[in-house]
Formats: sequence, structure tokens, C-alpha cells
Amino acid sequence: MRLTFIHDHKFIYKDDMYYSSGKFSKSIMERYLVGPIDNIQFICRQETNINTTENLSNVSSNNIVINPIKFLKSKADFIIKRKKIYQFLKENIHPEDIVIIRMPSEIGYIAASYLKNKNVPYGIELVGDPWDSLWYHGSVIGKMMAFINKYKVKKYVKHSNNTIYVTKHYLQKRYPSKNNTYNASNVLINKVENNYKTNKSSYKKVGLIGSLDTKYKGIDTALRSMTILNENIKLEIVGNGPQEIWNKKIRKLNLSNRVTLKGTLKSGKEIENWFSTLDLYIQPSYTEGLPRALVEAMSNGLPCLGSDVGGIPELLPSTYIHHAKDYKKLAKHISLVISNESLSNEMSQQNLITANNYLSSNIQREREKFIKTICREKAEYES
Repeated sequence: MRLTFIHDHKFIYKDDMYYSSGKFSKSIMERYLVGPIDNIQFICRQETNINTTENLSNVSSNNIVINPIKFLKSKADFIIKRKKIYQFLKENIHPEDIVIIRMPSEIGYIAASYLKNKNVPYGIELVGDPWDSLWYHGSVIGKMMAFINKYKVKKYVKHSNNTIYVTKHYLQKRYPSKNNTYNASNVLINKVENNYKTNKSSYKKVGLIGSLDTKYKGIDTALRSMTILNENIKLEIVGNGPQEIWNKKIRKLNLSNRVTLKGTLKSGKEIENWFSTLDLYIQPSYTEGLPRALVEAMSNGLPCLGSDVGGIPELLPSTYIHHAKDYKKLAKHISLVISNESLSNEMSQQNLITANNYLSSNIQREREKFIKTICREKAEYES
């Protein structure tokens, strides 16, 4: 049986292969091959403007087929090419498919409308809050879309027979469902291991993972906090996307010697090796579901700080939380942790305990329940 998974993710196409920056690696997608599901079709978008795939994950395989909607080139296409998207879905979603829609997602909203009209069962995987991500976009149109997309997610989740949330409480309260609900983070952690060691060098290193082509990972907040911190504190940012706009900001803030854009690092050993070089990890996001990078940092024993959005307060004590965009409070927290070895070690041990709750073996059981419930509903629908 085939699972059709729908989301806006842009897979990178090069030399007849599809790659991902890690958000949808092969190992992550294979977690959905449960019960009767033996292959996956991923309906998504495509990116071709890339020179190297060196630090990307190859997703193409015998049981994972990437099927991008290639005519989606701009945000306006979701409106002016809506009928064409409907036709694509009609041609590519087979009657026997099990369907999971990841939201927030522009393709996902259209797919939910299409399947609802066809009375075809589907499940929703809710991984974030569209309100926060669009409200902090910075434009009037973004703020208008925050209202529209919040309404869409509420509507589709409310009437979805099966919904799985990445948070334990936050998204459930904002976007409740009246039917079967589950919670399972999209984190991929197979072990919890203390790789944290107090850095004895002349400077301290802070890390942040966030895509460079979005504003909501709080990179601006991190940079502004650096301007009021001691010069012996450096920041490294891992993430794909165009670097020049951020390099210009870094130069403007006179941080060229203290901030490094490291580009993409492969999930697994490469990221873990980088974590082991850090003194502190920060997640100053403007919106989140449950940030995978934060949980991964915690599972390596790193002291961590975060903003008060999404599921972050479910992971960190309020003592280590700042309001989104409050760079002064973030800087105060960074300075406090960096200067206190005893506190850093205490935070490290607490994070290891919390991360144990997000081991893949524990989370996968909940995901399997979600998928098998959709399969049963599908069987009842067809009988």
C-alpha cells in the first residue's frame, strides 16, 4: 500500500536524484513505512538552482518517490494555478492511497479541500503554527495571511478524523480536533549521549540551526544579542539558503570576526561533531512547533536557551526562556550561562533527562498508531 505524503518542502533535484537539507532525510521518511505501507509518494515542490549536493541527504530510493509540482514557481502560483494543482492531485492521488498532509502547507490546504470534497479519508500532521510564522513575516501581506492560514488550519484540523501534533499541549490548544489525536515529535533521536564538555579556550562558542531563507528562526535576534555581548563570545549558524543578505547584516553590525555562517551540515555524525564544539545552543525562534534541532542539541547534553513560542516551553524551564525578539534578555541569558560552569553542567544534565522522552523508539509507537488508524478508516470507507 502506498502512502501519499503532502507538504510544501522543496526537494533539490540534481543529476536525476532528489536531495534534502535534512528536514526530510531518507531515514526520517522511512519512519512512515509501517503496517501495510510499503512505499511513499511525496507531493512537494522542487528546487534546481544549486551547484553542489555535498552536504545534502539523498532521498531517492526504491520505496520513496519524490513527485514535485514543478509548475509551482512563486507564492502567487498557489492562487492563480489552483485548478491546475487540483488536476495534479486528481491524477497523482490514487483511490487506494493512504494520505497524510503536513501543515502548515499551501499545497496541504488545497489538498485537504480537494480530499474533503471527494470525501476521501486523510490524516493531518501539524508541525507548526501558521499565525506566528506569518505574523512575524514583516509585511502587511504576511499579517493578512496569518489570519487566513490560521483559519484554514483550524478548519481542516477540526474536521480531520486523525491528527498528530508535534507538541504535547501548545498546538492542541490552538488547533483542537474533535476526533482521534496523537502527539509525536518529528525529531529523529536514536540515543541520548552526553557530548558536552566545558570549553577551556579563550572564547566561548554559541550555536544556532536555522534556514537562512526564513525570518522566523530568530537569526536577527541572535545577531542583535551578539552586539551587546563580550567579544570572547562567538556565534555559528548552521543552515541552508542564501548567505549574502545575512553577511551584509553581519558586516553592518561589525560582527564579521564573531559570527560564522557554516552552511548545511549533514544530520547524524556531522551535526553531533559540531554540537560537541559548542558551549551553548540557542533557539530564538519567532514560531515553532517542536524544534527538532533544539531536541537534538539537548540529546547531546548541550545547555540550551530558547524563546517562548510553540513547544519550546515544553522543553526548557522558564528560567531559560526569553520573549520572542527580546535580544537583550537573550544576551543576558547567554552571558549568565557562559560565565557559570556549574550552571552549564546542571543544564546539561537536565536536558539529557528531558531528551530521553523524545527517543525515536518511544515516538514511533505513537506515529504507528496514527498511521494504522488512517488505514483502518480507509478500509471501512472502501467496504
